Amino acid sequence: MAMNKIDQVVNDFGMTVKALRIAKGISQEAFAQQAGLDRSYYGRIERSAANPTLRNIAAIANALEISINDLFVETAKQASRKRPK
Repeated sequence: MAMNKIDQVVNDFGMTVKALRIAKGISQEAFAQQAGLDRSYYGRIERSAANPTLRNIAAIANALEISINDLFVETAKQASRKRPK
C-alpha cells in the first residue's frame, strides 16, 4: 500500500532525525532527554508512528544543534535520495 504525501513526510522526517542523531553518536534515550521529550514518544517519531508538533520539532532541532530550516532541508534531501528520479 502506497503512503500518502503526509505520511511520507512524517516518515522522511523520522528517518532524517534518526540519521542525524546517530551521526552525533547519541543514544535514543540520551537524545530524548536532551530534547526534553519522553523516550518512548521520541522513538515513535523516529519510527514514523508519531507526527510531532512544531514545538517538538523545534526541541529536536535545538538538540541536534541545527535550525528548523536546516532540519527540513535535510529531510528534503533524505526524501530525494530514496525516490527514483
